[in-house]
Amino acid sequence: MRNVQQTLSDALDQRESLAVNLNPQLSELFRVARELLLGGKRFRAQFVYLGWLAAATEESSDSNRNRNEGPAPLNLAKVAAALELFHAAALVHDDLIDNSDTRRGGSSVHRLFEELHSERNWAGESEGFGRASAILLGDLLLSWSEEDFNNSLGLLPEVTLHSRARSEFDQMRTEVMYGQYLDVLAGQVWSTDTGSLNSELTNQVIVLKSAKYSVEAPLRIGCSVGNGTDQLLRALSSFGLPIGIAFQLRDDLLGVFGDPLITGKPAGDDLREGKRTMLVSIARSRFSKARLRDFDQLLGDRSLSASQIERLQSMIADSGALEEVEALIAENAKRGFQELSSEAISPVAAQGLRELAEKVLHRSS
Repeated sequence: MRNVQQTLSDALDQRESLAVNLNPQLSELFRVARELLLGGKRFRAQFVYLGWLAAATEESSDSNRNRNEGPAPLNLAKVAAALELFHAAALVHDDLIDNSDTRRGGSSVHRLFEELHSERNWAGESEGFGRASAILLGDLLLSWSEEDFNNSLGLLPEVTLHSRARSEFDQMRTEVMYGQYLDVLAGQVWSTDTGSLNSELTNQVIVLKSAKYSVEAPLRIGCSVGNGTDQLLRALSSFGLPIGIAFQLRDDLLGVFGDPLITGKPAGDDLREGKRTMLVSIARSRFSKARLRDFDQLLGDRSLSASQIERLQSMIADSGALEEVEALIAENAKRGFQELSSEAISPVAAQGLRELAEKVLHRSS
């Protein structure tokens, strides 16, 4: 998927050339978009490719199905690039909702626009300009993602393939928005709902906001583009969902215990943002009433000092929640890897899926 970055850059070049003819100041939107799209590990793009590869190497007795021979088609890079645009839009809006200052070691998008406002000494408030501009750029990225995905599907040989891939893409977008809303909701009802309801809500957020969208949906979209069978789609889902859950659980651990020099985020940033992750949910369920009260008074305080962050980290670690989340990661990884022995997934695709999943689950950033 080396062509994904080039595909993104070419699309931005074309759009910027039209935009600056309208007004040269629109170039700032593209400057920030390029900065955002240069980062990232392209995990979703890689899963798109592996979903296609699984379909391309699938054995089938159906002689009417189109077989994919040779290297991945050009439109696959366009499909993957459209998903990367959607991912970028989600990051912009997520950072706004969480009031995050950083992203990948630099300023988050709304902070970049704040900095621009301050540097130019424009009228009004920098913060308001930053938030408004980030919302609009996020919306633009969503619009471009939709446009580019449609264009990529126009290169498919059959209308049925277009319809299947379109359906998978639409479902992914809807589920992410549902998950985002439930994530926001979780932060508001945390103190009023029972522990079991909190745990159920946290699970739904993990599945809808991250697991499906990070692993399962890209696999299914790539498989649909490659004309994979329903049996293969089911096998990829059985692999992708638990791997996606483990992916998010690892992300939760990094958000609390990750090295800021590697993650690009301040130490314990998720604690300042008050994220209601599975890690936090498990820890809270094990605290005494007095310890829970102390924990909740600090969680979500944007002004937490380094010593207060260390205190919260120690409380979580002492509760045994860290070990339990690691066990959940291992359990979900085992479930996913077991599916790689399915007859529906070719050995070459299974190997690629295992290697990428291992990289995803053992990452440090």
